[in-house]
Order: sequence, then C-alpha cells, then structure tokens
Amino acid sequence: MTSAIDIPEWNAVLDFWFPERCRPDFDVRSHQEYWVWRMRGGADEEIVARFTETAEAAARDELGHWADDPHGRLALIIALDQFPRSIWRDRPT
Repeated sequence: MTSAIDIPEWNAVLDFWFPERCRPDFDVRSHQEYWVWRMRGGADEEIVARFTETAEAAARDELGHWADDPHGRLALIIALDQFPRSIWRDRPT
C-alpha cells in the first residue's frame, strides 16, 4: 500500500546519498570529500529539511513496501539508519 508519505520517493533518498547516480562528473575524490563532509554533519540541515518526514514514516513502518525493490530496500536502510543520525544529532534519546 502506497502512502502520501512517499514524498520524497526512495529515488530521492538514493540520489542524495549517492550523488554520483545523477552527476556523472562526481569522481571518486569528490565522493570521498562529500562522504566525510556529510558524516561530520555538513548535510544535517538538508537532511532535516528534506528527509525528517521520510525517516519518521520509515520508523512507523509506513514505508515497508520500499523493501520489495532492492534499491528501495537500500533507501529504507538509509532512512532508518543514517538519516536519524543527522535529524537527531546531539539530542538525548
């Protein structure tokens, strides 16, 4: 069952997490720099703005249908494991 929460769709998650998917000029060095920047909190604002609703919907198991597709499953893992690190960074659990 598809929910209105599907925006952004899993492709938006993957395009954000793996920018080389939509930017062929994104070389290995650029990817490494982006990865380090993102892991240190550089992308937190964008993740909060774009993907908080997605992460919350995933946590409520509203996006389980994403797991039916291998790419959707990867996006679901990112939404459940990586985005919360940015969304709730430095907040007590």
